[in-house]
Amino acid sequence: MTRQLTTGELEAVTGASFADAAKGGFGLRTVYRGTVKNVTAAIGGWKLANEMYGTKEQGASLQEKWRARGAIKEFLDGSDHLPSWAPNW
Repeated sequence: MTRQLTTGELEAVTGASFADAAKGGFGLRTVYRGTVKNVTAAIGGWKLANEMYGTKEQGASLQEKWRARGAIKEFLDGSDHLPSWAPNW
């Protein structure tokens, strides 16, 4: 017969409660947040560069789009919050 760990025993082994460990996502939270920031920076940078440097006939150059993407990525990295379209996990 298998014995289940009590909540106190689990906390002693993992260093946190089960809810805290699950909330951390075992590293998935970091991957999720990085993905959201990269996608947002790519889309936002593309649109921003086209609005600022592009013309109606032709969008901005790829170099300008990458530069705008980098600027937005730095902005997102400096914040603890995710964009409004993504659940803030």
